[in-house]
Amino acid sequence: RGIRMDLYVTQKEQNRIAKVYDIEPNRYGLSELPWRSRFSQALTDAKLLKAGQSYSEMPEYFSIWILTGDPFGKNEMLYCVKNCVEGYPDIVYNDGVTKLFLYVGGELGNNGALRDLLRYFQQSDENHVVDKDIEKLHTIVEKIRHNRKVGEQYMTFQEMVEYEKAEARQEAREEGLAEGRAEGRV
Repeated sequence: RGIRMDLYVTQKEQNRIAKVYDIEPNRYGLSELPWRSRFSQALTDAKLLKAGQSYSEMPEYFSIWILTGDPFGKNEMLYCVKNCVEGYPDIVYNDGVTKLFLYVGGELGNNGALRDLLRYFQQSDENHVVDKDIEKLHTIVEKIRHNRKVGEQYMTFQEMVEYEKAEARQEAREEGLAEGRAEGRV
């Protein structure tokens, strides 16, 4: 099986949090991904800015999603999303937010190290350990896999089933609407 790990990492500079990395593997729900990403960011932002603090004290935020499905259908390993001013690509709108979507099945991007890491995320076993960095990661993953406390925190089977049902209902609803529209035209 692939790895399931959620990581929240902060980087401090001069005794304050300067950067936040929110790393989330996601096997489900590409249709809601933009909304889930926004929600995760909002939760993080709300925790990091205390009453009376200047907005300029907010840390940079990096949301990193590891996906088994291609969120944009372009077969890229890495998609980088930032806010922009529509119609004016020369205007820089830096609100400190960067969202990275890593597609484990992506073929485009020509980055061998990233491709190896994504393949390991997809199938985290000895066969996909191809360099020293992934070997270090694999050692940590194996320790976590055999830690009973961590195992209890995994998504329960019932939660996975309910999520899959909701996704299937949404897909069926969309297909039904499309069929209904097609029949209406005939």
